[in-house]
Amino acid sequence: MSIGKRTGCGLLCIVLSTFFVYSLHLTSGNIRTFHKVLNAFDMSTNGSQKPWSYPKVSRYDDTIHGNASNGDDSHAKKDGSDEDSSSNDLSNKHVVDVNAGVPQGPARDLSGKIRYPWRNDPQCDKYNIAFAKRMPRAFLVSYPRSGNSWVRYLIEGASGIFTGSKYGNQMLVKMGFLGEDISFKSRRTIINKIHKNSRKKVRDYSKVVLLIRNPAKSIVSYWNYNNNKKGPKRITHNVTADSYKTEGFKKFVKTCIGGWTTVAADRLTFSRKLLVVPYEYLLENPIAQVRRILRFLSVPEDEGRLACLSRHTEGPAKGLQRKVDPYTEEQRKLMAQRVSEIQKLLKSRNMDPLPPYPEIPLQLATQN
Repeated sequence: MSIGKRTGCGLLCIVLSTFFVYSLHLTSGNIRTFHKVLNAFDMSTNGSQKPWSYPKVSRYDDTIHGNASNGDDSHAKKDGSDEDSSSNDLSNKHVVDVNAGVPQGPARDLSGKIRYPWRNDPQCDKYNIAFAKRMPRAFLVSYPRSGNSWVRYLIEGASGIFTGSKYGNQMLVKMGFLGEDISFKSRRTIINKIHKNSRKKVRDYSKVVLLIRNPAKSIVSYWNYNNNKKGPKRITHNVTADSYKTEGFKKFVKTCIGGWTTVAADRLTFSRKLLVVPYEYLLENPIAQVRRILRFLSVPEDEGRLACLSRHTEGPAKGLQRKVDPYTEEQRKLMAQRVSEIQKLLKSRNMDPLPPYPEIPLQLATQN
C-alpha cells in the first residue's frame, strides 16, 4: 500500500474513533439524565401515592430486611487519614479476640487501637472494642441531644466494634469513642453518627437506625448543651431557670422544632432499610433495643457481651434526664403538630407509633 493510502486510512480511523467516543459521551449523558428522572419519579411522595409498600411490623421487630449495599459510596466526612490516632490507645499485645467464638461475627482488626470498656469489672474485663476490617456502611441518625452517643456506647459494647461519626468530636474521643478520628469511607466502624442528613450523605439503600426522642426533652437538653462551656460537663450541667425566659430560647425552640421534624421525616420518607428506635423505649429496656439494632445490622448477639453490658448500661455519655418544662402553650401546640406529622409517616410505613409525650399531648395539634 502506498504512503498516501496509508496516511488516508490512518486519518479515517482517527476521525471514526473521535466520532465514536463523542457519541458514547452523549449517550451516557442521556442515560444518566433518564435515570435521574426515573429516580425522582420513583421517590416522589406527592399526594397519597407511596413509592413502595411496606410490610406490617411490630414495635420490637420493625425492620425492613436486606443487606446494606456494598456499592454504596455515600459518605459525610471529607476523606482524610484513616490512621487511628488517639490518646486513648491501650496496649494490644497478646490480645485475645473474644469475638472469635461468635458465629459469623464481623472480622476485627486487633493490630490497631483497642479499648476495654469494663476493665475494672473482673467478670467483664476480657471484652474489648476494636475497629472492623470492613463493614457495610450504616448510619445512626438523630436530632442532636436524642441519646446518639449513649446508643453508640451500647452498640460498641454489644458488638465489640467502634462506631463512627461525621463530626470528629475530640471530646468524645477522650471519652473512648475512637471512631470519631477516622473517615466514613474507611468502613471500619459498625455504624456512623449523623444529625443533619441528606439523600446524598445518607443514601436511600443504606441501613439506617433512626433514633427519635420527645422533642420537648431534646430541645431542653440541646439548649443546655449549647449554653455551657466545652468539655464533658456540657452533657450534665444545667443552665439557670431565667435562661428559658429569654428571646433567644424562644427563637431556639422554633428552629429546633423544624429541625427535629426534618431529620425524622427525611429518613421515614426516603430510607428503604430503616429501624426506628424511640429513645423512651431505650430508657425502659436498653438491652432489648440493642438486640434489635444488632439483628438489623446483621451482627450476631454475643450473650456474654450483652450480660456485661446489662451491668454497665450507663456509659460515659448518657446525659441528664431533666425534669424541666419551659414551654408556652403555642410552642406545645407546634410540637404536637410536628409529632402528629411523624406519627402519620410511621403509620404509612406500617410501623408502630411513637410513645405518648406527656408535655405535648397530640390533641393540641387539632386545637384552633
